[in-house]
Amino acid sequence: MGTVRTYLDIHNYALPHPINFPSKTRQPSPHKLHCALLVYLVVIVVVCYFHPLKGTQEPGEIHLIHFTHNFISTFPVQVFAYTCAQNLFPIYNELKSNTQERMNIVIGSSIGGAAVTYEIIAVFGYLTFGTKVGANIIAMYPSTSLFIAIGQLAIAILVMFSYPLQVHPCRNCLDKVFHAATTQYKPVPDGEEDEEDVDDENHVPADMTPMKHTLLTVAIVASGFAIAYFVDDLQMVLSFVGSTGSTTISFILPGLFYWKVSGAG
Repeated sequence: MGTVRTYLDIHNYALPHPINFPSKTRQPSPHKLHCALLVYLVVIVVVCYFHPLKGTQEPGEIHLIHFTHNFISTFPVQVFAYTCAQNLFPIYNELKSNTQERMNIVIGSSIGGAAVTYEIIAVFGYLTFGTKVGANIIAMYPSTSLFIAIGQLAIAILVMFSYPLQVHPCRNCLDKVFHAATTQYKPVPDGEEDEEDVDDENHVPADMTPMKHTLLTVAIVASGFAIAYFVDDLQMVLSFVGSTGSTTISFILPGLFYWKVSGAG
């Protein structure tokens, strides 16, 4: 088991390296493959509810509405759903047409698609296992089935190619935090300004040096690998991230930023 886990960790962190290092998120990535794999995971949960596989454990109690003291403990996991908000600014900067209407479409389709996907998996997963449902629902199905094995492979591929999307904003944020005092600027070439650049005094932040870019990327990937290797409880990871980074990004920093830029501070 340890050998298999080591192989999967190396597989998931080594293969995405070519897309961990590009400095732009618009680099080619298998978005269509992501969609296909997500659809397959939804199909697994729905099909296994209507046609349970041999070896599937009996469901626990099923309640339409049931509040317990454990509900509070799941709050960090719910907050984790908002952690992709930091990707909004890189997406805005790199959209070919970043108008308000275009951004509304991107935001609406992203949140809508994610909400529908998660709701289907959550509802049918709960109806299948009831109160016995675990944090990682795909692990609860019998792995002896090829149908489920393909789904487990799909999750591995999703994680493998989604990781670079988190590396990109993390690297940019660390660069700004560690080198804020030494930030360099470069002039905008003539003819590339527009009305929105007037307030920027015709300057944009300089790109990271190749050495800095490489060191930050290696540090992020190495840290992620270490956590993945030593921690195998998915719910604990989501809870920790949700109670620390997610609350900071989603609830604390936006208010502080507004307070700062509005002149109140």
